Amino acid sequence: MLAIVGLVLTFLSPTTVAGLIGAGTRFVGMIITSLIGAVTLIPGFVAFPLAKSLLERGAGIAQIAVFVSTLMMVGFVTAPLEIRYFGRKVTLLRNGLAYLYSFIVAFIIGVVVK
Repeated sequence: MLAIVGLVLTFLSPTTVAGLIGAGTRFVGMIITSLIGAVTLIPGFVAFPLAKSLLERGAGIAQIAVFVSTLMMVGFVTAPLEIRYFGRKVTLLRNGLAYLYSFIVAFIIGVVVK
């Protein structure tokens, strides 16, 4: 996983990162990063350095906040296992609320850090 992240960051220029998930992309960039975060299974010790690298390459604060939040809280990849133990209703409710909460947190962080 570390190697893949390193390769991706090597090939993405700062202008590409800023164009896709920069502060100017606003809600569209947040949707992109939230979807990537929701379907990716990366441990925290990789996620936070990755977030720092993306910020240094031009990503927006709110976009990275929603990325890290969904990465840590929304479990698309682990949903089948979660459904087996907790049931479909609880899994969908937890993931849906976590996804929504990620946007709320990102908006708050975007306002406070500016």
